[in-house]
Amino acid sequence: MVPFHKNDGIAFGLDIPFVIQILASLLIIAFLLWMGIRYLFELKGPATFQAILLGMILGGGVGNLIDRLAQGYVVDFIILKPIPTFNIADVGITVGLLLLFVTMLVEEKD
Repeated sequence: MVPFHKNDGIAFGLDIPFVIQILASLLIIAFLLWMGIRYLFELKGPATFQAILLGMILGGGVGNLIDRLAQGYVVDFIILKPIPTFNIADVGITVGLLLLFVTMLVEEKD
């Protein structure tokens, strides 16, 4: 059986009250959705890659939110010492944000 960690806090296991976690998650997801849609519509030309990255970010956030609402915690199961334990949703959020940031920097130079 694969070991896993019940993360009932936020990033890095920081302990925040459950109601604040849910409200903050909903506000952040709504903000990212609004900003992402604005960003995609302002781009000149196809934005398929950026839309995929936005989907990764929002999908990871919604996935973690569903876990938290259904179970009261997020299941973290990827263990790479000394990095804190994380899950696939966290990977989607992190990789999506990093690649979107790099993409925006490259577009700004052009």
